[in-house]
Amino acid sequence: MNLIRQKTTWRCWFSAVLLMSSQVSLAETGSVKSWYYDTNGHEDGSGFNVAGNYPEGGSYSFGQYCFLEMESCMYLANLAVECNEDSDYPGIVNSDAGVIAVTLGCMELNDEYYLSLSPFDDVDGLVREGSKLGIVLPLQDDEFKVVRFSLSGSAYAIDLMRAASESQMTESEAKKVPTAEIL
Repeated sequence: MNLIRQKTTWRCWFSAVLLMSSQVSLAETGSVKSWYYDTNGHEDGSGFNVAGNYPEGGSYSFGQYCFLEMESCMYLANLAVECNEDSDYPGIVNSDAGVIAVTLGCMELNDEYYLSLSPFDDVDGLVREGSKLGIVLPLQDDEFKVVRFSLSGSAYAIDLMRAASESQMTESEAKKVPTAEIL
């Protein structure tokens, strides 16, 4: 009985991977509910894929970015604030799936300030389990800025983007392997 369940689980997992792989290879950009994904690797030299949310109005964004050359992914938020690059700030992420204290690291990307959210796994859990998310950032003079994002479609958009990113990283590594070496 246990063996049948494992085979069925394996077949379901394998079918899901094949379906996801075929969808990623066909669609480099798209949207799933309130989230979008872009797996073009941004050939402008920035080299990243993204799955994220730009709420109406467009001055804020939140999403998971995978930097292909660094082979790492992180959650970034553009909250329309200026910050000191490479500085860390305390923050709170609140969701209907829970609340966590986060470290917000300032970085500049494409001439805009972004805040990286860590710890990654905790943020990822809220994004995948919740339906909405709020980021609370303390400002000067005892003020706080709160920006809210819909998570509708987030898990699926992230999965599509991650599958493409992992494939692109694997292809990149394969290109780096020399075909012959003389020792």
